[in-house]
Amino acid sequence: KQHWRTPLRVALIGLAIRLDALYQKEGARFFADPWKTRDEAVALWLTPGKEAQSAFLKTHANRVLSPEDEALALRLLLLQRERLAMYTSCGWFFDDISDAESVFCLQRAARALELATPFEAGLEPEFLERLRICPSNLPRYKNGAEVWTRLVGRARCELERAAAHASILDHLELPALEPPLLRWEFGPR
Repeated sequence: KQHWRTPLRVALIGLAIRLDALYQKEGARFFADPWKTRDEAVALWLTPGKEAQSAFLKTHANRVLSPEDEALALRLLLLQRERLAMYTSCGWFFDDISDAESVFCLQRAARALELATPFEAGLEPEFLERLRICPSNLPRYKNGAEVWTRLVGRARCELERAAAHASILDHLELPALEPPLLRWEFGPR
């Protein structure tokens, strides 16, 4: 049954509306035209590196940005990238909300929520309530909230978890992987 699709779409639309409002409000602090900046941010993904980031921000900023403001501005752009990725088309063409493709869409939503936290905390409970309405075809998952908890939540990597992982690698004298936030400050996870 495909009864999970519409409620998932509604949940993602509700989240997107909240994230867009947050982006509009916070983006106006940094960008002359937040939406044009978002649309042109593909340049950041195509040409990674600090120099490209600085040039991009100088072009789109509404003022000279401090290093802290640059980091927040880039975070907002990544938030929008993840918000757009929540709608990856493959997420809608399979059998269940617990399938890998739909979980990928939910992982993108989780990342967008993480990125939104410094600007507005507390968006996740509302989203989770909407996911409760998404029925799973598999009894072990029940609904989208259960999928979120069991499949998306376990894949999240908070700062503390990443630090613990790095400590273990260091202790074992294994080379640490280059963290995604350093490879391209806000590149794919």
